[in-house]
Amino acid sequence: MAAGKPLRIADRYGEYLTYDGGHGEHWEKWKKAGSSWLKREGLPLTILNSEYDDHPRGRVIYSPNDHEFRIYADARLHDEPTINKICNRFALGNNKATVFRDSHYR
Repeated sequence: MAAGKPLRIADRYGEYLTYDGGHGEHWEKWKKAGSSWLKREGLPLTILNSEYDDHPRGRVIYSPNDHEFRIYADARLHDEPTINKICNRFALGNNKATVFRDSHYR
């Protein structure tokens, strides 16, 4: 489950580029969209019966100064296969990505 936008239209947050959408906001939109939409989008139906903070989460940002992506994520997402899935989902390709733990994502 992920939401984002291309870097060319990303939102500035200090010196970084990010996506301005909050996890809770998206979760509620996905819930309201219903099961048919979730299925079409390849999202799990568990969204309908849970809250966004029931699941591990994180955020991908870009540092134009360092020319690198930074992945801030729950520690449960730090294994190599999951990081590879995150990089693929956000089309990070061969770009340099550094992974951090963040207290926002327990």
